[in-house]
Amino acid sequence: MHVLNDCYYAQSHECLNLSAKHKATIFGRLKNVLAFADDFRKELEKALGGYENVSEEQINEAQLDQLTEWDKDTTAGDVFWSSVPCP
Repeated sequence: MHVLNDCYYAQSHECLNLSAKHKATIFGRLKNVLAFADDFRKELEKALGGYENVSEEQINEAQLDQLTEWDKDTTAGDVFWSSVPCP
């Protein structure tokens, strides 16, 4: 999302064929999406505290039962579901 903002939106003024209406259509909610994505990432990082002492190599080589055991120490699912609006 930040690449979209930093590279595409920031340079959209150079595209002469892109009208203000087109920019609004493409990028109109970008700030909202960035704010959500940043907050969601921070919450996930906190929720995944159980993985702090697990190396990337260990995670890549782990079997499903080991991943499931590590997941018991996290609240990532709660963070995910709390971000999904329910009617």
